[in-house]
Amino acid sequence: MQFSNNLGTGKTSCIVECIAQILTFKPDSRIFVFVQSNSACDEVGERLLQYFNIFKIFRYYTPSLLKNKHAINKNLLPSSNVKDLEKDLFPSQEELHYFQIVICTLTSSSKFDRAGLQKHFDYIFIDECAATTEPEVLIPIVGLGCVKN
Repeated sequence: MQFSNNLGTGKTSCIVECIAQILTFKPDSRIFVFVQSNSACDEVGERLLQYFNIFKIFRYYTPSLLKNKHAINKNLLPSSNVKDLEKDLFPSQEELHYFQIVICTLTSSSKFDRAGLQKHFDYIFIDECAATTEPEVLIPIVGLGCVKN
């Protein structure tokens, strides 16, 4: 038996596999993935790139990262709000409809609530939920919900 060098428990791998399965069997689904930190968001995004075209994924970066450009993942950059590395370009509702997977931090999720995307997503995943505070986890759940009419 061969073991992976990955020292993690597989939670992120499980979430990525769940997303891949959902979009295989329900290809019109829209999925929002929340993670506590920007680097962890990038890890999820990188893993999803193994299954999906970059233009199915939207990576929302905290605008403050524009001051620290080396912290922005170059593989996810073409499909992000900071793709020109100069300003935060939040997409319109129409533009967001082209993406099947949106990835951002828990605290940044409130920006999507203000964009009028309540009940737009079929599934919400929160990676490393146990490592966050309860109020942080409630931001996307209460703000966006996941039940379509």
